[in-house]
Amino acid sequence: MSKYLNKLKRILVITPDAIGSTYFQRSLTVYLNYHGYITQNYHELANFTNILSDLVEHLAVNSNNIVARCSPYRSLDFDQTENYLKFCKHFFTNIYVIERCSFESALSYC
Repeated sequence: MSKYLNKLKRILVITPDAIGSTYFQRSLTVYLNYHGYITQNYHELANFTNILSDLVEHLAVNSNNIVARCSPYRSLDFDQTENYLKFCKHFFTNIYVIERCSFESALSYC
């Protein structure tokens, strides 16, 4: 097991909305759960609610590790887009930016 695993608490994957990014996000969730870190997966934060205060309240009381995804174009769905992005920056301990993964590229060429 990785010596850095204890630092992975709240992970945000910023990515275009596609299959490869979903696969990456779910793989992280399975990996953490397999190693005993109870982890909740939020497929897309914007699907949860478009009201920022509801999202903040829900995530603040969640005691599990969190893996979530944020698509830049979906962040515009929030009532306060700038505050939503600031919240994500401060709430999530690890933020990964995926431009395009090889799995996603292989699917697009098929």
